[in-house]
Amino acid sequence: MAKRFSDSMKFEDPWYRKLPPLYKIFWEFLLCKCDHAGVWKVDMDRAAWEIGATFDATETLTVFNSRIVVLNSGSAWFIPKFVVFQYGMLNPEVSTHKGVIRVLNYYSISEKTLTVKKGLRKSSRTLQDKDKDKDKVNSNKRMLMLFEELWQQYPRKLGKPDATKSFLKTVKSEEDLRNINLGLKNFLSSRQAKGDPKFIPHGSTWFNRWHDWVTYIEPLNEKEKEDEVRKSIGLSPKYS
Repeated sequence: MAKRFSDSMKFEDPWYRKLPPLYKIFWEFLLCKCDHAGVWKVDMDRAAWEIGATFDATETLTVFNSRIVVLNSGSAWFIPKFVVFQYGMLNPEVSTHKGVIRVLNYYSISEKTLTVKKGLRKSSRTLQDKDKDKDKVNSNKRMLMLFEELWQQYPRKLGKPDATKSFLKTVKSEEDLRNINLGLKNFLSSRQAKGDPKFIPHGSTWFNRWHDWVTYIEPLNEKEKEDEVRKSIGLSPKYS
Protein backbone atom coordinates (compact mmCIF):
# COMPACT_ATOMS: atom_id res chain seq x y z
CA MET A 1 0.00 0.00 0.00
CA ALA A 2 1.36 3.43 -0.92
CA LYS A 3 2.04 6.10 1.69
CA ARG A 4 -0.76 8.60 2.21
CA PHE A 5 -1.21 12.04 3.68
CA SER A 6 -2.51 12.21 7.24
CA ASP A 7 -4.35 15.23 8.66
CA SER A 8 -2.40 16.52 11.67
CA MET A 9 -5.36 18.79 12.51
CA LYS A 10 -7.91 15.98 12.88
CA PHE A 11 -8.11 16.48 16.65
CA GLU A 12 -9.33 20.04 16.00
CA ASP A 13 -12.41 18.55 14.32
CA PRO A 14 -15.23 18.22 16.90
CA TRP A 15 -16.67 15.28 14.94
CA TYR A 16 -13.44 13.32 15.26
CA ARG A 17 -12.87 14.25 18.92
CA LYS A 18 -16.33 12.99 19.86
CA LEU A 19 -15.87 9.58 18.24
CA PRO A 20 -15.64 6.70 20.73
CA PRO A 21 -12.03 5.42 20.93
CA LEU A 22 -12.76 2.20 19.03
CA TYR A 23 -14.43 4.13 16.24
CA LYS A 24 -11.44 6.44 16.02
CA ILE A 25 -9.40 3.31 15.34
CA PHE A 26 -11.98 2.07 12.84
CA TRP A 27 -11.84 5.41 11.02
CA GLU A 28 -8.05 5.24 10.76
CA PHE A 29 -8.43 1.64 9.58
CA LEU A 30 -10.72 2.80 6.77
CA LEU A 31 -8.32 5.53 5.70
CA CYS A 32 -5.52 2.95 5.47
CA LYS A 33 -7.48 0.11 3.89
CA CYS A 34 -9.58 1.94 1.30
CA ASP A 35 -8.27 1.95 -2.25
CA HIS A 36 -6.61 4.92 -3.92
CA ALA A 37 -10.05 6.42 -4.69
CA GLY A 38 -11.34 6.17 -1.12
CA VAL A 39 -13.48 3.06 -1.67
CA TRP A 40 -13.43 0.23 0.90
CA LYS A 41 -14.95 -3.14 0.03
CA VAL A 42 -16.83 -3.89 3.22
CA ASP A 43 -15.31 -6.73 5.24
CA MET A 44 -16.41 -6.39 8.86
CA ASP A 45 -14.75 -9.69 9.83
CA ARG A 46 -11.41 -8.45 8.57
CA ALA A 47 -11.90 -5.14 10.37
CA ALA A 48 -12.66 -6.98 13.62
CA TRP A 49 -9.57 -9.15 13.20
CA GLU A 50 -7.32 -6.18 12.41
CA ILE A 51 -8.67 -3.91 15.17
CA GLY A 52 -9.37 -6.51 17.79
CA ALA A 53 -13.04 -5.60 18.36
CA THR A 54 -16.31 -6.44 16.64
CA PHE A 55 -18.42 -3.82 14.86
CA ASP A 56 -21.92 -3.75 13.46
CA ALA A 57 -22.08 -2.26 9.96
CA THR A 58 -25.36 -0.41 10.52
CA GLU A 59 -24.20 1.06 13.82
CA THR A 60 -20.85 2.04 12.31
CA LEU A 61 -22.55 3.89 9.47
CA THR A 62 -24.72 5.71 12.01
CA VAL A 63 -21.63 6.79 13.96
CA PHE A 64 -19.80 7.94 10.86
CA ASN A 65 -22.98 9.54 9.52
CA SER A 66 -22.40 11.62 6.35
CA ARG A 67 -18.67 10.82 6.25
CA ILE A 68 -19.48 7.57 4.44
CA VAL A 69 -21.40 7.00 1.20
CA VAL A 70 -22.79 3.47 0.80
CA LEU A 71 -22.21 1.86 -2.61
CA ASN A 72 -23.53 -1.28 -4.30
CA SER A 73 -26.22 -2.00 -1.71
CA GLY A 74 -23.71 -1.85 1.12
CA SER A 75 -20.92 -3.99 -0.37
CA ALA A 76 -18.62 -0.96 -0.56
CA TRP A 77 -18.19 2.30 1.33
CA PHE A 78 -16.85 5.53 -0.11
CA ILE A 79 -15.11 8.31 1.84
CA PRO A 80 -15.71 11.53 -0.16
CA LYS A 81 -13.22 13.65 1.79
CA PHE A 82 -10.46 11.13 1.11
CA VAL A 83 -10.23 12.09 -2.56
CA VAL A 84 -10.22 15.82 -1.90
CA PHE A 85 -7.65 15.57 0.89
CA GLN A 86 -5.26 13.28 -0.99
CA TYR A 87 -5.46 14.85 -4.46
CA GLY A 88 -7.26 18.18 -4.35
CA MET A 89 -9.33 18.85 -7.46
CA LEU A 90 -9.17 15.89 -9.83
CA ASN A 91 -7.85 16.60 -13.29
CA PRO A 92 -8.15 13.92 -16.02
CA GLU A 93 -4.97 15.25 -17.63
CA VAL A 94 -2.91 14.34 -14.54
CA SER A 95 -1.70 10.73 -14.76
CA THR A 96 -2.03 10.02 -11.01
CA HIS A 97 -5.66 11.18 -11.11
CA LYS A 98 -6.74 9.02 -14.04
CA GLY A 99 -6.96 5.81 -11.99
CA VAL A 100 -8.98 7.57 -9.29
CA ILE A 101 -11.42 8.93 -11.86
CA ARG A 102 -11.85 5.45 -13.37
CA VAL A 103 -12.83 4.04 -9.98
CA LEU A 104 -15.27 6.89 -9.30
CA ASN A 105 -16.83 6.40 -12.72
CA TYR A 106 -17.09 2.64 -12.11
CA TYR A 107 -19.14 3.25 -8.98
CA SER A 108 -21.07 6.11 -10.66
CA ILE A 109 -19.82 8.58 -8.06
CA SER A 110 -20.67 12.05 -9.29
CA GLU A 111 -18.71 15.21 -8.61
CA LYS A 112 -21.53 16.39 -6.35
CA THR A 113 -20.60 13.60 -3.95
CA LEU A 114 -17.14 15.08 -3.44
CA THR A 115 -16.80 17.74 -0.81
CA VAL A 116 -15.70 20.55 -3.11
CA LYS A 117 -17.74 22.48 -5.64
CA LYS A 118 -15.81 21.05 -8.55
CA GLY A 119 -14.41 17.69 -7.60
CA LEU A 120 -14.00 16.43 -11.15
CA ARG A 121 -13.10 18.84 -13.89
CA LYS A 122 -12.31 18.56 -17.53
CA SER A 123 -9.16 20.60 -17.24
CA SER A 124 -7.36 23.04 -14.95
CA ARG A 125 -5.43 24.50 -17.86
CA THR A 126 -5.61 28.27 -18.26
CA LEU A 127 -5.13 30.32 -21.39
CA GLN A 128 -1.64 31.10 -20.13
CA ASP A 129 -0.91 27.36 -19.89
CA LYS A 130 -2.11 26.85 -23.45
CA ASP A 131 -0.03 29.79 -24.67
CA LYS A 132 3.02 28.28 -22.97
CA ASP A 133 2.32 24.98 -24.71
CA LYS A 134 2.12 26.75 -28.06
CA ASP A 135 5.39 28.52 -27.37
CA LYS A 136 6.97 25.19 -26.45
CA VAL A 137 5.71 23.53 -29.63
CA ASN A 138 6.98 26.44 -31.73
CA SER A 139 10.31 26.31 -29.96
CA ASN A 140 10.62 22.57 -30.59
CA LYS A 141 9.80 23.07 -34.27
CA ARG A 142 12.48 25.74 -34.54
CA MET A 143 15.06 23.55 -32.82
CA LEU A 144 14.25 20.63 -35.12
CA MET A 145 14.66 22.88 -38.14
CA LEU A 146 18.04 24.09 -36.86
CA PHE A 147 19.10 20.52 -36.22
CA GLU A 148 18.10 19.56 -39.76
CA GLU A 149 20.33 22.32 -41.13
CA LEU A 150 23.30 20.98 -39.17
CA TRP A 151 22.47 17.39 -40.06
CA GLN A 152 22.56 18.19 -43.78
CA GLN A 153 26.13 19.46 -43.34
CA TYR A 154 27.35 16.47 -41.36
CA PRO A 155 29.24 14.00 -43.59
CA ARG A 156 28.29 10.66 -42.02
CA LYS A 157 24.54 10.53 -41.56
CA LEU A 158 24.11 7.51 -39.31
CA GLY A 159 22.00 7.42 -36.13
CA LYS A 160 19.77 10.41 -36.81
CA PRO A 161 17.15 9.64 -34.10
CA ASP A 162 19.82 9.51 -31.38
CA ALA A 163 21.55 12.54 -32.86
CA THR A 164 18.27 14.46 -32.67
CA LYS A 165 17.80 13.51 -29.02
CA SER A 166 21.34 14.57 -28.17
CA PHE A 167 20.86 17.88 -29.95
CA LEU A 168 17.61 18.68 -28.14
CA LYS A 169 19.14 17.64 -24.83
CA THR A 170 22.35 19.67 -25.09
CA VAL A 171 21.32 22.72 -27.10
CA LYS A 172 19.22 24.91 -24.81
CA SER A 173 20.21 28.50 -25.60
CA GLU A 174 21.33 30.82 -28.37
CA GLU A 175 24.88 30.47 -27.07
CA ASP A 176 24.62 26.69 -27.43
CA LEU A 177 23.46 27.18 -31.01
CA ARG A 178 26.42 29.41 -31.78
CA ASN A 179 28.80 26.93 -30.17
CA ILE A 180 27.47 23.86 -31.97
CA ASN A 181 27.72 25.69 -35.28
CA LEU A 182 31.30 26.63 -34.44
CA GLY A 183 32.01 23.05 -33.37
CA LEU A 184 30.68 21.68 -36.65
CA LYS A 185 32.68 24.22 -38.64
CA ASN A 186 35.85 23.20 -36.80
CA PHE A 187 35.10 19.53 -37.36
CA LEU A 188 34.40 19.91 -41.09
CA SER A 189 37.71 21.71 -41.57
CA SER A 190 39.63 19.03 -39.68
CA ARG A 191 41.76 16.31 -41.26
CA GLN A 192 39.49 13.72 -39.66
CA ALA A 193 36.42 14.98 -41.54
CA LYS A 194 38.37 15.25 -44.81
CA GLY A 195 40.01 11.86 -44.47
CA ASP A 196 38.85 8.25 -44.67
CA PRO A 197 35.06 8.15 -44.13
CA LYS A 198 35.38 5.12 -41.85
CA PHE A 199 37.13 7.32 -39.29
CA ILE A 200 34.32 9.89 -39.28
CA PRO A 201 32.07 9.35 -36.22
CA HIS A 202 28.45 8.43 -36.74
CA GLY A 203 26.16 11.42 -36.48
CA SER A 204 24.71 10.03 -33.25
CA THR A 205 28.21 10.06 -31.72
CA TRP A 206 29.23 13.51 -32.91
CA PHE A 207 26.06 15.27 -31.77
CA ASN A 208 26.57 13.76 -28.34
CA ARG A 209 30.15 15.09 -28.13
CA TRP A 210 30.02 18.29 -30.15
CA HIS A 211 31.33 20.33 -27.19
CA ASP A 212 34.78 18.81 -27.81
CA TRP A 213 34.98 20.66 -31.13
CA VAL A 214 34.04 24.16 -30.02
CA THR A 215 37.60 25.08 -29.01
CA TYR A 216 39.29 22.50 -31.19
CA ILE A 217 42.66 23.40 -32.73
CA GLU A 218 44.02 21.11 -35.40
CA PRO A 219 47.33 19.60 -34.24
CA LEU A 220 50.35 20.02 -36.49
CA ASN A 221 51.40 17.08 -38.62
CA GLU A 222 55.06 16.08 -38.93
CA LYS A 223 55.78 18.33 -41.92
CA GLU A 224 54.14 21.32 -40.25
CA LYS A 225 56.11 20.68 -37.08
CA GLU A 226 59.35 20.62 -39.08
CA ASP A 227 58.48 23.89 -40.78
CA GLU A 228 57.71 25.47 -37.40
CA VAL A 229 61.12 24.38 -36.12
CA ARG A 230 62.84 25.78 -39.22
CA LYS A 231 61.05 29.10 -38.77
CA SER A 232 62.10 29.26 -35.13
CA ILE A 233 65.79 29.06 -36.08
CA GLY A 234 65.50 31.46 -38.98
CA LEU A 235 65.31 28.98 -41.86
CA SER A 236 62.79 29.01 -44.67
CA PRO A 237 59.88 26.51 -44.47
CA LYS A 238 60.57 23.32 -46.35
CA TYR A 239 57.04 22.17 -47.07
CA SER A 240 54.83 25.26 -47.07
